[in-house]
Amino acid sequence: MSASRSKRVLAAAVTASLALTLGACSTKAAGDEAGGNTEGVKTGAGISGDTITLGVLGDLTGPFAALTTDHNRGVETYWEEANSDGGVCGQFQVELDIKDHGYNVQNAVSMYSQMTPNVLAYQDFVGGSHTAAILDQAERDNRLVVPSSSTQHLSESDVVMVPALHYDLDMELVAEYLSEEGLIKDGDTVGVIYLEGDYGESGHKGAQAAAETHDLKLKEYMVKASDSDMTAPVNDAVRAGASAILVASIPAHTSSAAAVLESGNQDITLGGSWPSYTPSMLDNTGGEYLQEHFYAGSPSTTYDTSEGQELLAKLQAKFPGEKLTNQASMGYGSAWMVHEVLEAACAAGDLTPEGVIAAKKSMGPLASNGIMPDMDYSTPGGSPTKSLFMFRMDSEVDGGLRNITDGLYTSDVLEN
Repeated sequence: MSASRSKRVLAAAVTASLALTLGACSTKAAGDEAGGNTEGVKTGAGISGDTITLGVLGDLTGPFAALTTDHNRGVETYWEEANSDGGVCGQFQVELDIKDHGYNVQNAVSMYSQMTPNVLAYQDFVGGSHTAAILDQAERDNRLVVPSSSTQHLSESDVVMVPALHYDLDMELVAEYLSEEGLIKDGDTVGVIYLEGDYGESGHKGAQAAAETHDLKLKEYMVKASDSDMTAPVNDAVRAGASAILVASIPAHTSSAAAVLESGNQDITLGGSWPSYTPSMLDNTGGEYLQEHFYAGSPSTTYDTSEGQELLAKLQAKFPGEKLTNQASMGYGSAWMVHEVLEAACAAGDLTPEGVIAAKKSMGPLASNGIMPDMDYSTPGGSPTKSLFMFRMDSEVDGGLRNITDGLYTSDVLEN
């Protein structure tokens, strides 16, 4: 039997960012050596003179290359804007050290070791398994890490700030939305295509939670990033009478699934977790099917909201002619999160790596800036938020994504 449930659509009100006292910050003379104490503000690794270096270690040549590229555009746009407004506590400018691990875990481990002596924190670190592989060392190094991943176990570490709700909750919310819209009914058969590894298996866990709530019969298919053709799992789900297929995998797999369904003249809903799509899929075979049948959630705003429109103008000014996705808005939002931590560390008089971690641990909730939801890192292991922006793909709107809820979406099922 289905558990009782209710929907809460949260207003996307823009509230003031966390106010921080900057009295501890002071002017630092150009040419000062990295490390030391400058008029009450301790500095250390990752700061040289008046420059803070943040690491960005991502996937620019592997399966998440398109998403990473756009995410970095948002990060770069935010810090360019912040630097022009005075940088960190009116004193330090931020530079980004951007490297590519190609979605290879061993590359990520090696490059982390090379980069860490010269960075204060990691503004972005792509891959849940990749972040897990360096986590023990990051804790020893006291390096703040913002992964482009939201697996629950990463949230248990004091040095990690996951930038979105956990993958299992993400998938559970998508399934709940489909249920509320009548696209999945209690007792239905539902397919689940999930990527081998932390991300996909966490999304699979969310699908299992939805199955328990709605008495769903799951047809489960674990795939690898190297798998290019989703014909076998999709056709198996079709034969089983699935009303929907949930995807916790890479965009190429979502696109392939849509192409298979389109070629078979199917009318089956697709639901995706936030790393499972990119609007460029609309240009591929199956693009029309995605526009008509695909639903997903985003950790950051789409560009058809008022905040999204304002951000899009900034992004287009910096990257004219580029086909921007909401991954850029997520990059912008995650950079805002790191900036808030650095301001708190400066206010406490300690911009060493240890001081940054202490500031992150002592901060209260981050109030929504309209780009991201409210974020709360006060509970180790807890999801920093339980809401997202639900959307459908639409080639007629900027960024290819159209918000379909009046603001942020969540559900009481996450409280059960």
